[in-house]
Amino acid sequence: MVNRKGDAASMFLNEVFERVEGKLMGLEQNVSLMNMEQRKEKENIGRLEVNTLKNSDDFRNMLQ
Repeated sequence: MVNRKGDAASMFLNEVFERVEGKLMGLEQNVSLMNMEQRKEKENIGRLEVNTLKNSDDFRNMLQ
């Protein structure tokens, strides 16, 4: 009887561990995707700022 309780508890903990591990892996993937998106957004903002500067009158005047 004690062995069965120990086995049941062990099986339950293994199931919980597997579920937590799966959720953690999903979370890590989401964080990685968010980091990639954030890098892309920063690059886009940088390009936009450069284009805005190029088109500004101050920049044109500075070049002349």
